[in-house]
Amino acid sequence: MKSLSEFIREKLEGNDFIEISDLEVIYIPDTENLLVQVPNNYNEDNIHMYLDDSCMPDMPSDPKNIGELFGSDNSKNLSDAYFQYEDLTLPEDSTTKPQIEWNKRYDNHEDRNAELIVYSLNNFEYHILFEKFEINNRENLELEKILEDLFTAAESNKIHPWAFPIKLKEINFK
Repeated sequence: MKSLSEFIREKLEGNDFIEISDLEVIYIPDTENLLVQVPNNYNEDNIHMYLDDSCMPDMPSDPKNIGELFGSDNSKNLSDAYFQYEDLTLPEDSTTKPQIEWNKRYDNHEDRNAELIVYSLNNFEYHILFEKFEINNRENLELEKILEDLFTAAESNKIHPWAFPIKLKEINFK
């Protein structure tokens, strides 16, 4: 198996860019868990659908954001983006303010009179997967550092407030 330095050197000598296969970028909320407010008649599937519908359009992987953040060629190679968590619990403090507040736009007949409740989605992660990802050559920089700089720039900040605050957890690739 080649060392990472050998791999990068070979790529730099032969191309104007480095192509990375099966890139997975994982972000986490700025807290360990994500607190979401939903009607008390919601089950886990409903909560997951609500998060997809209400939050995904305001995340880095959305079509209106991804090209600007990672380049139009890379945006075409997005294979998936999803939320994942270990388990769902009620927070110890029932007055805890959620990071994702209930949006009445998603009310249906059954939800209008339901009581709102806050759940903690424990060990919450936001995954972005690319079939392949291309970056321009930058001499004398390690691949991991280039990727870290690129994906850290997509964390929550004044320019990118996102649906909830996120920070980079890890980057995996083959």
